[in-house]
Amino acid sequence: MRFMNPNNPVSSEILPLRMILTPNLSPRITTIIDEAHAIQIASWIDKKPENYSVTNNPYGFKLLLRGSRDGFTADTFWNSCDKKSNTVIVMKVKGTDEILGGYNSIAWDKFADDRKNCNKNFIFSLKNGNIKNSILSNVINPKHAICCYNLNPGFGFGLRMREISAKLVLTKKTVIKETINTVKLSDDISQITDNFNQLSFNSHQKSTDMNDPDGMYKLGYCYEYGIGTEKDENQAFKYYKKSADMNNPKGIYQVGYCYYLGIGVEIDKHKAFTYYLKSAEAGNSMGIWKTAICYLYGIG
Repeated sequence: MRFMNPNNPVSSEILPLRMILTPNLSPRITTIIDEAHAIQIASWIDKKPENYSVTNNPYGFKLLLRGSRDGFTADTFWNSCDKKSNTVIVMKVKGTDEILGGYNSIAWDKFADDRKNCNKNFIFSLKNGNIKNSILSNVINPKHAICCYNLNPGFGFGLRMREISAKLVLTKKTVIKETINTVKLSDDISQITDNFNQLSFNSHQKSTDMNDPDGMYKLGYCYEYGIGTEKDENQAFKYYKKSADMNNPKGIYQVGYCYYLGIGVEIDKHKAFTYYLKSAEAGNSMGIWKTAICYLYGIG
C-alpha cells in the first residue's frame, strides 16, 4: 500500500520484547549438595529408572540441621530430627570430594528400639568433583534399617554417626559393592572378606568347645548376622543363652535383646527387661541404657 500511495503514513503495533522463562533454580540445596544431587536423591526415593528433571521434581528440601551452624553433637541431631520422617542426611568427608548420606522414610526416635524395621531406606555416595559416579545402596536387612546405639543414630551397620568427645563423627563399617568395582578389586576383596569371616566363625566355634562364654557370645553373633555361616536366628539365641548362663554380661544383654525383638525366640518384654536389668547390674553399658528406657516407658 505504501508503494501505491507513498504519502500515507505507516502505523504498526510494537510488541514488547519476548521473555524466555527459565525454572527458578536454587543451585545449592545446602552447602554440600546442589539441585542435581537433590534430583538424584528424589529419583532414588521414588525408585525411578530415570531421574526427574528440574521441572518435575515432586520434592522440596527443608533444612533441619546444619552441623557447621548448629553443632555436631548428638543432642543437636535429636533436638532437630527426633520424630521427623522422610529425612535425608548428607555429609562431606573432610579433605575429599566424597559426599555420603542416607534416606530414612520412617521417624527417628531417640528412645526407640536399638533397630527399626523398614524396607524403603537407603544409603548413597554422590557424584562430586573427583567422584565420577553416584552410588545407591538399598537396605539389605530391613530389620536393621536404622539403629540407635547409646543415642548415636545410624543406617543399620553401613553408615553411623557416633558422638566422640561431644562431636558426631562418621563411621563407615561396610563398603558399597559398586565402589569396589570401580577399582577392579571386587573379587579379591570379596574373597578376602569371605575367608576372614569363615576364619572368625571357625575360631569362635573352637572357643565354645572350651566353654568360653565370650566365644559363645561371638558365635551367636555370627549366626545372627550370617558371618562365615548361614544366618540362623535360632542358633544365635542358643549361643547367646549359653553365654548368658555363664554370666557373660554381653551374652546376658543379647538374650534380653532377643526377647525384646523376637530373634530366635518368642517376644517377651518381661523377660527382656529381666535380662537387661541383669546385664546392667553386671556393668554392661547397653544394658544400663535399655534398663533406663524400660523404666522410663514402663516396658516389661
